[in-house]
Amino acid sequence: MELSWLRISGVLCVFGFLRELRPSEPYHAEILLGEWYNVTQDQVNRAVYPIGTYSYLGLLIVVFLVTDFLRYKPMIVANALTGIVIWSVLIWTTTLLGLQIVEVFYGFYQATEVAYYSYIYAKVDKKYYPRVTSHTRAAMLVGRLVAGLSAQLLIGLDWMNYQQLLYISAGSQVLALLWSFGLPKVEKSLYFHRKTNSNDNVKTPTDNVERITDTPQPPIAKEDRIQPLNLLWSHFYSAYTNPLVQQWSLWYAISLAGQLQVTTYMQVVWKSFDNEPTVV
Repeated sequence: MELSWLRISGVLCVFGFLRELRPSEPYHAEILLGEWYNVTQDQVNRAVYPIGTYSYLGLLIVVFLVTDFLRYKPMIVANALTGIVIWSVLIWTTTLLGLQIVEVFYGFYQATEVAYYSYIYAKVDKKYYPRVTSHTRAAMLVGRLVAGLSAQLLIGLDWMNYQQLLYISAGSQVLALLWSFGLPKVEKSLYFHRKTNSNDNVKTPTDNVERITDTPQPPIAKEDRIQPLNLLWSHFYSAYTNPLVQQWSLWYAISLAGQLQVTTYMQVVWKSFDNEPTVV
């Protein structure tokens, strides 16, 4: 019997919550600049954080294609496994090189987030897309909220020091990994595993895109429409000849880049104040 859309959404949301349950994140700079690592503030700014940023950027497109080829679930498992590696290495390493290696893994960890967000669309009917989107987004935000509040309490009440928060972050990734094995397998994907045959009336976004964008489309042979590269190109062309998609993409890119910059560097800026307040 096919699993209901609500159950699939619930299983995925639990993974998203566990993945984001990382109380060490709000104090990442405090941890890196603490007594546990032999690095300076300038090294963190110039030799650690940028590696994670560029790793994320370089891996994002590749990971997106690999995610589709492997049909989502393996990349979700890889995401949790990478999380275990990241926070485990942070616990035992003390060198700049170790932190740089962590940042490479962190770039992959962030890039494979696309598997979490796209998995649900391959498993449920389109009519449920708005609901499952809200569920999966909310699950991650709730995870971040609980992680942040937990970190504030544990540090504020002096129950843990900054580095000990890494153990909770690593443990949540272990739980996320174990939970990820229970996710239902995906039998088809958007590009590499489309279930069609010669008798199907196969349609791609280019079939109706002229009606949406009023833009003529490049000719694509009927027999090539289900080929991954042709389909990728048709999706790219139909999307980015649409002014609304262009505007949304520009807005999203700027907002995401701004968020990442602020959340990454605001802690280091705070640490740079000579009269840094003692309030955690």
